[in-house]
Amino acid sequence: MTGLWFVAAGLKAAAFVLALAAVLLVALQIGQRRDPGGPFHGWLDGVWRTVAATRWGDVARLAADRLLGVANKATAGGFEGADKGPILDTLFIGLMFVVLPGLALLNVVVGGRPNLALVYVAVFAVFAIFNFTAECRTLGPVNGAASLILCCTLYVFVPAYVLRAFADRLLHESVGHAFFESVLVAPLVFILAYAAMTFMERPGLGAGAPAPAGARTAAHAFLAALPVSFVLFFAALLAGHLAVAEANPARSWTLLVSAMAASATGFAVARALLAAGLGSTRSMALAWACLAGLVAAAGLSAALVVFAYGPAMAPPGPGEVLNVLAGRSRDGAGPYLGSEFWITHLPFLPMLAVLGAIGGAWLAKIVAFAVTRRPGAPFRPFTASGLYCAVLAVLAAVGAAWLEGKHIL
Repeated sequence: MTGLWFVAAGLKAAAFVLALAAVLLVALQIGQRRDPGGPFHGWLDGVWRTVAATRWGDVARLAADRLLGVANKATAGGFEGADKGPILDTLFIGLMFVVLPGLALLNVVVGGRPNLALVYVAVFAVFAIFNFTAECRTLGPVNGAASLILCCTLYVFVPAYVLRAFADRLLHESVGHAFFESVLVAPLVFILAYAAMTFMERPGLGAGAPAPAGARTAAHAFLAALPVSFVLFFAALLAGHLAVAEANPARSWTLLVSAMAASATGFAVARALLAAGLGSTRSMALAWACLAGLVAAAGLSAALVVFAYGPAMAPPGPGEVLNVLAGRSRDGAGPYLGSEFWITHLPFLPMLAVLGAIGGAWLAKIVAFAVTRRPGAPFRPFTASGLYCAVLAVLAAVGAAWLEGKHIL
């Protein structure tokens, strides 16, 4: 098996969903003649009017700017400002004071190691000392030491200890189970990444000079991408398992850490390059930024092949690295989309999202031009969206048919 059938099946599924969406959107447009427009209609109307009013030369910049805005908002609201909402507090309290103590107690009951349970006994003892010394000014140093111990234990040691135990199990678990379980383990990666950001922002309990804005933004983007990269690693393993029926794909701590680092770095680099391209007034700045992002992603993927897969297998040569990046077997005999292909292409995902957004924006501009050729005609956002989904469905179906016609599935 080469794995091309897996891509073809994905394209078929996408074509079916898009065709169904096209029919539903056209039906909504027909019903719109009787019912007033709602919030969804208003949002779609604003999107299509923006696309229609944008000049052809500015479509790519519009798409890239909107995508960068979404990434910045997700990083700022979902990671940097997580402590401003109830999600992080609920996640932290639920994990650290309910779920993990319960699992530690259950582990002792069934005959497991009592290490984590003893740590929690010590944590609750220090917590009691912390509450007692908070009422006495003369015990201020003791209270500060207790606070530091609690912070380091609950934000660093316990999540790292449990993450190591769970990740080690996932690396030896069946591939299908490991992916779904990785979603449950990812909050531990989030807590560790958030703790790293907090300690980086407040070195020496608030002392020290702040980092430059550019380095701070890049570091935050890298840390914010780590929990997602953790899940994507196991998703890539599952994709390779399904594509070529790999019963036991190569897995190791070196590969996991390297893949997470390369994927998160790819996101940080793509974000920085996209911001630089949009901030420049040169006509080809965005194109050069996308090209630089693809080159950086290729470098990260090549490094991942050499340093993560090299120690476990024969050290790959330049030809083997190029074959893996091109989706071929190491010897170049033919297409082979195993787990090695999917994992080593994780750094490409941010730039592929950028290119996909730009291509989608160009298609939207063509559709908007086709449905607004009559001057003075009312704009129909549901019809335009239905036509857009229909075109995408046709493209996906054609791609699936072309792959099936290769006779090498």
